[in-house]
Amino acid sequence: MVRYRYGRRRHRRLAVALVLLLSLAVLLVSCVAGGGSLWLLSLFGADLQVYAQEPVLAQLPADGPVASGLCEAVAFLNGGSVDMPVFRSPAKAVRLYRDAILGSLLSGNYAAYVGNAALMEEVSRSYPHLTAAVLVPDSDFENAAAQYLGAGSVSNRSGRFFTYLSCADCYTIPSRLPRGEVSVVPVDIAETEHTYRMRFTLTDSEGNSAAYTALFLKRSEGSPYLRALETA
Repeated sequence: MVRYRYGRRRHRRLAVALVLLLSLAVLLVSCVAGGGSLWLLSLFGADLQVYAQEPVLAQLPADGPVASGLCEAVAFLNGGSVDMPVFRSPAKAVRLYRDAILGSLLSGNYAAYVGNAALMEEVSRSYPHLTAAVLVPDSDFENAAAQYLGAGSVSNRSGRFFTYLSCADCYTIPSRLPRGEVSVVPVDIAETEHTYRMRFTLTDSEGNSAAYTALFLKRSEGSPYLRALETA
């Protein structure tokens, strides 16, 4: 019993020491490397704190081109509800928005995903007892997750509505996913060196949602992706 307690205390001290060392490493890299260290900070989720401290360079109009692009991104990820799950990491975002992303792909290009002869043949060969006409290649899902959420590594698995067919590298669903009509209403948009911070609400036929705050990061060429979503 004494030995067991000692072992637990030792493990706790080791865990605390590792956390402190990681925190110190992040701080040192941040101080030495400046903006170039943000990729490393993102591994620990510490980049969000850095971005939150960036000074605002401009307040952008809610009816301007930047606002339009940000709202389109939110609408793509919205699954037809005024209740959007919050997240602070790309991995969690992909997990939470898997069905919404696949639903938007299917809704936006339905003809391409229905009756794809090559995919249907592959599914028939790998799953002889399954009949599936709606098939979305997993590469399309991966590309969309990278475009809208900045996800560098994407795991493919079944969601709530879509089933992943690993032997055929695609997703399927029995029928077209119903989606409600939801509008994204920007409230204000602040631009910093590396981010756009947009506060917005969602509106459907039943009313308005509470306010959300979306943190978009700018890629090197300027295109944004959604890094974090929180309730305002």
